[in-house]
Amino acid sequence: SILYDGDDDFNSSYGGVIVSVSPDEYLNYVYINNCMFADNAALYGGAIACNSTCLEIKGSQFYNSRAVCGGGSIYAINSDLTVSASYFSNNSASHGGSIYCVNSDLGIYYSDIDYSTSYSFGGAVAIRSSDLYINSVNFRRCISLNGAGGAVYTEKSNANITSCEFKQGQAF
Repeated sequence: SILYDGDDDFNSSYGGVIVSVSPDEYLNYVYINNCMFADNAALYGGAIACNSTCLEIKGSQFYNSRAVCGGGSIYAINSDLTVSASYFSNNSASHGGSIYCVNSDLGIYYSDIDYSTSYSFGGAVAIRSSDLYINSVNFRRCISLNGAGGAVYTEKSNANITSCEFKQGQAF
């Protein structure tokens, strides 16, 4: 188990803790298991940012992460992202309060997302030109302050959402 407690400063453009970029046609593979990310910040992906990466996250926690632009905790572009048995709490961003994906495949399974806020769209999760699979996820107190998708926002995307619980979501 790893704990990373950031300096709570916007000193990183991408990924306050982890950045994974593959400059060619091969995908990087990153596996994160039983880790905690707390009080991290960046312009994109408060804790993690990836481009052309296969990112798998299991049994991990993301607390108080924020991004000025997209993905309070995680930002992914041109990537395959799978999150399972994980917990997100009190994360925020302009879009995708906890997770923001573009041109990616995103799967979230058996996880909880609490107190996630976006200032534009997608209180908890926002995707563009992506495929989204969500199963057995609890969304609580997720808020979009711009009135677009208190919990989930999709644009030019496919979404399959099953066996989930949505409580106290809001869009203003």
